[in-house]
Amino acid sequence: MGYSYQIYEVAKRFIGLKEIPGEKDNPFIQWCFSLCGYPMNTPDEVPWCGVWVEGMLFICGRERSKSASARSHLLIGEPVKLEDAELGDIVILKRGKEPQPDASVINALGHVGFFGGLVGDSRISLLGGNQGNQVSILPFPITSILGIRRV
Repeated sequence: MGYSYQIYEVAKRFIGLKEIPGEKDNPFIQWCFSLCGYPMNTPDEVPWCGVWVEGMLFICGRERSKSASARSHLLIGEPVKLEDAELGDIVILKRGKEPQPDASVINALGHVGFFGGLVGDSRISLLGGNQGNQVSILPFPITSILGIRRV
């Protein structure tokens, strides 16, 4: 197992962390927003996959983008090819209707989480925040990958 495995092990402990419906907000998600310069009262309904990754990187003492943007994670660490990806590497995905801009466009929709392995020949497993309004592990198509980074 590589160095990124430690991040994955820490991140797994947050599986099931959820938004709080209604007027209340999850204080951990709000803390993650604060790491990116947002006020502590930021609602947990604001897309939070990027800030959750930032929270995990902060806890593990790793390089961070210091941005809530999923695609900002394309700017940190070292690039990794899919065939070389290890548990816990950061995976940045396209999100939204096609056509989507390529990885050279940082200011666009995206999704980010941690590599959990291959699922068959066409999908990856992603441990991420704001997946169904919670931290979970879900499959995503390989064709959605914009980049994989190791920090």
